[in-house]
Amino acid sequence: MTTSGFESFLSKLNNTDSIKAGVDKAIERSLTRMYNRASQIEFTPIDTGELRNSRSRTRVENSSGEFSYNKEYAKYVEYGRRSKNGKFIQGQRYLYRNVERESKIFVNSIKENLES
Repeated sequence: MTTSGFESFLSKLNNTDSIKAGVDKAIERSLTRMYNRASQIEFTPIDTGELRNSRSRTRVENSSGEFSYNKEYAKYVEYGRRSKNGKFIQGQRYLYRNVERESKIFVNSIKENLES
């Protein structure tokens, strides 16, 4: 039985600053990818361009960050709404698609940052 690389792995586990830095880096990259991806029509519906231009992201602090849209009507475009005559207008789930795409990438990003 060989333990090649195990000592290195254990030393990284004992270095919580290194782990936090790796996680923060992965979150930072994730937010940037989602922000950039949101410029595409598949990930932000475009009528006037105001919704796309309202996208924002925060800086990562304490392993936390946020990607969002600042327009009041963003939630209605995402989730849907009732029209004046009561008919339901289906949401476009543009933010959901972006988060769904990113969730598949994020896990690998965490792994890469913790291994380096």
